[in-house]
Amino acid sequence: IKTAKDANSKIIGIDVTADNHTSERFSHVVTSIPLPVLRTVDLAAAELTPMQSNALRHLTYGPSIKIGMQFRSAWWTTATNRAGRALNIVGGQTYTDSPLRTVVYPSFGDAEQGGTTTLIASYCWTDDAERMGALITHDELRGVLVQLVLRELARIHDFDIEFLRMQLLDTHAWCWSNDPCTMMG
Repeated sequence: IKTAKDANSKIIGIDVTADNHTSERFSHVVTSIPLPVLRTVDLAAAELTPMQSNALRHLTYGPSIKIGMQFRSAWWTTATNRAGRALNIVGGQTYTDSPLRTVVYPSFGDAEQGGTTTLIASYCWTDDAERMGALITHDELRGVLVQLVLRELARIHDFDIEFLRMQLLDTHAWCWSNDPCTMMG
């Protein structure tokens, strides 16, 4: 990424070179790549201000994880818990003091009719993410992770864990600290 100038040194755009050979000129450049990755991009000719350079050096991300789970049904919308109460949850979040911290319910598609059967069972940051990330990073601990999440979902929503085990179709967990594309770890 470098500043493009005319013969009179007037800025006329920003040249961006990809894969060390293809270059295009733009009036503005907005990058959404993670800052640790942006620090590896050659910005020597970009003419960043000292404040911009300092921001790139000093801004950091905290660790975060997400655990998505797909179930046979949208039990949080359609099922009745042990107390005989239908939860009727469509969209929104539950904030807890459990290891899951935040549960995010779908509000898209036909969520009101219970047709969207995937939810973010856990979304954590900082220390909580580092603890849960330890279970995500090691394949041999996947069963421990799934059982922990199901146990906590059952506790939070007052469901029998066996009901949730039978409902579970798939789990996908992600730890950004261990993702080589973020260069955070």
